[in-house]
Amino acid sequence: MKALINAINQNSVVCRVAKDSLSKALISNNFIVNYDSNDYRNYDLIIFFSTESNIKEVRKINSKAIVGILDPKLNNKLQYDEAKNADFLVVSSIEQQLFAEKFNNNVIIYNWFSEVVLNKDFKSKY
Repeated sequence: MKALINAINQNSVVCRVAKDSLSKALISNNFIVNYDSNDYRNYDLIIFFSTESNIKEVRKINSKAIVGILDPKLNNKLQYDEAKNADFLVVSSIEQQLFAEKFNNNVIIYNWFSEVVLNKDFKSKY
């Protein structure tokens, strides 16, 4: 199976960390993962960072793909509509889940955290 993660905003910590974390989870479940493309054909799963979602366009090009929104921003009608049209939403807390469920019944809590690597000096002190 093939997955596409569109989280282009490199200034966003959420994009960088979640892209890394989600891709590891998908790869461990036998997905081939690609990133940041507007070519939506030939993907089984497409995940957008909220501000980059374009679900209507995806549905025109690839009606069979499952489409999700990562860290949905739910501040205006356009964002509400995107959330309603998505197959699922990915959030990082119960509070986000409770609010997002007003727009979509398929809300997944996935805690994307940056990997913490301790250097050997820190480890030896403790």
